[in-house]
Amino acid sequence: MSDDENISLLRGYLKGVWTNHQLDALDRYVAPDYVQHSKHAAPGREGLKAFFLGLWAAFSEQSFSIDDVIVKGDKVVWRWTMHARHTGPFLGIAATGKMIAATGISIFRVAGGLFVEHWGEQDTVGLLQQLRGPSDR
Repeated sequence: MSDDENISLLRGYLKGVWTNHQLDALDRYVAPDYVQHSKHAAPGREGLKAFFLGLWAAFSEQSFSIDDVIVKGDKVVWRWTMHARHTGPFLGIAATGKMIAATGISIFRVAGGLFVEHWGEQDTVGLLQQLRGPSDR
């Protein structure tokens, strides 16, 4: 796929899944045997669906920014920021009602017009500090 096609794939994925919370959109953008190189999601597309259900249950009022996109060959990298309210359990922490800002970098490998592999790093320590710090209410 061309760089423009890979960017279009990313933008469709972000709009459908991250912004509009359309779980079935994963079927259009992610391969069934998707490989997740992260401890935050179980293997395959079904594991990714479970991840999103947990994320959406823990955080409401979500908004995302795409801070950078880099495409090279079959890799698509996006640096992101998520703003959300913590309204459900997350990593053993009960809902705090706090607004948070979480940042991370995701790297996807594309094959056959689908995301087939993912590596990701996020600032989990920074997120936990926000959840355990003083209330913003």
